[in-house]
Amino acid sequence: HKPELRERDGQKCPDELTRGKRFAFIGGEMQLAGPRFQFRKHGDCGLELSELLPHLGSVADELCVIKSRQTNEINHAPAQMFLHSGFGRGGRPSLGAWVNYGLGSENDDLPAYVVLLSGPPGGAGTVVHRFLTERSSGDSVSIERRAGTVSRQPRRAFTRRSPASARRRAVAQSHSTG
Repeated sequence: HKPELRERDGQKCPDELTRGKRFAFIGGEMQLAGPRFQFRKHGDCGLELSELLPHLGSVADELCVIKSRQTNEINHAPAQMFLHSGFGRGGRPSLGAWVNYGLGSENDDLPAYVVLLSGPPGGAGTVVHRFLTERSSGDSVSIERRAGTVSRQPRRAFTRRSPASARRRAVAQSHSTG
């Protein structure tokens, strides 16, 4: 939710934001782009959520939301990497890996955490554990296609290959042999 950015939508980007910086894929005069969707407050905490997440508001008071993350990275991929790991380049564990490393998980049957990916920027680097334990790794889920548009066979093949599915199979096999 960025009320000032919404008000300044379409205006020329202020020089102080661009002076002395290089931008990939951007040329000419840059314009500010405000949010395209409405936000409103939910729960006792007053969490502002997009209209794109209509059901999430019903559990707003149960969510942990980190609002202090920010970056000066302008280009999308380094900005994504920075927001996930604290560094603009790959090679560092993601925030999800650190949280799981420190707190663990209450459920061994589910991934430590999940990152929804919509394309290559940041990509798999947003779910890495690097030098932390393998158990600290998350699973990435592509949101490029809705489940209804992918036939049953490729979906089944994906779930058989996912790390969470492999862990479930290993546990099931150990119970059946032991």
